Amino acid sequence: MVKKGQAALEFLTTYGWAFLIILVMIGGLAYFGVFDISGPENCVSSVEFGCQSNILTDEYQVVKLRNNLNEAFTIKNASIISNGVSIGNCLHSNTVEPETTFEIYCTINLTPNKKESLQIEMNYYPSTGSSAYTKTNTIQIKSKTKSATELAETGSLIRPSFYDLLAYWTFDEDSGNIVYDSSQNLNNATIYNTYSRLTEEQCKRGKCIELTNGGGGYVRTSNTFQLDNPKKELTVATWVYKTGNTGHVSILGEATQCSTPFIWIYGTGTATNLNLQYRNGVSCASVQLCSACFTLNEWMHFAIVVKYSENKAYFYKNGNLVSQPALSNSEFPNLLRYKYLPAYSSGGDKLYGRLDDYRIYTRALNAQEVQNLYLNN
Repeated sequence: MVKKGQAALEFLTTYGWAFLIILVMIGGLAYFGVFDISGPENCVSSVEFGCQSNILTDEYQVVKLRNNLNEAFTIKNASIISNGVSIGNCLHSNTVEPETTFEIYCTINLTPNKKESLQIEMNYYPSTGSSAYTKTNTIQIKSKTKSATELAETGSLIRPSFYDLLAYWTFDEDSGNIVYDSSQNLNNATIYNTYSRLTEEQCKRGKCIELTNGGGGYVRTSNTFQLDNPKKELTVATWVYKTGNTGHVSILGEATQCSTPFIWIYGTGTATNLNLQYRNGVSCASVQLCSACFTLNEWMHFAIVVKYSENKAYFYKNGNLVSQPALSNSEFPNLLRYKYLPAYSSGGDKLYGRLDDYRIYTRALNAQEVQNLYLNN
């Protein structure tokens, strides 16, 4: 009887230790993330805003959502929250149409390869309504933080539409002549002379401004833009609604600055062409981006991509590539002075018409990214 009891005790002890070792191994594997499940299930949102994908890196955090509402809405603001405390504001799409996707992009420094449980809080209101009736939606994200550097090295870096934004003017202010920069770079602008602020029904995305024909209206900022860009690339994208054929139509920059590197994107008045002027190392040079590309009283999306190191420009209209002219010894403008802004130039070179959703990037957007901007993705 004693021998049987001793045998039973030895059996339990042996297998007890084995069981304990297995538990320790499982705990270790779980600690190092072997059992982590990544994917959409780590992003939880309400039924109204379905989570499509998300990524957490040590440099930025992106969540892609879908508007499942039967109406368009406008995002007032968004923030990222950890342990119930807001740790920063986020960039976001502006007006989102029904059944389309949109992004919220945050730039908080996190620890690589660490499990995080974060919330992104989005305040929004119906585009046909007032911002006084704001609602809140919370997105829960649980994921392991990736290294942005490693993603870049492997070529799998996800770049959201807000990546490398130098300035982003939505023109959604209700009143006043100040235009706030939504890129968080504080490149706020001022509207001068005669202008009007228009409602959503008259604009392309949210509200917009109209620079009155004959009133000399224009937009500029007092900041000097530093283009710290080793690749020597630049993208300008905006919605334009031309209401008159008077003079030149400046989209970016000012004419005749040939003594230093510059950029001027302008259209000729009655001919409705669009041109790019730059310095070629000696004097001014210009190329035509498109001919007869303006249509009066119609919204058009223009995107101009310039790769100075390759001496190449790309012009997109309404999301489609129209031309890719070669440049000659183009000089990269390291500084965009205060005059290099939307709709500003001297004399009769100002834009007569409306502007909406104006962006300047310090990199070259690819064709799909330009298409996404046109489709509001």
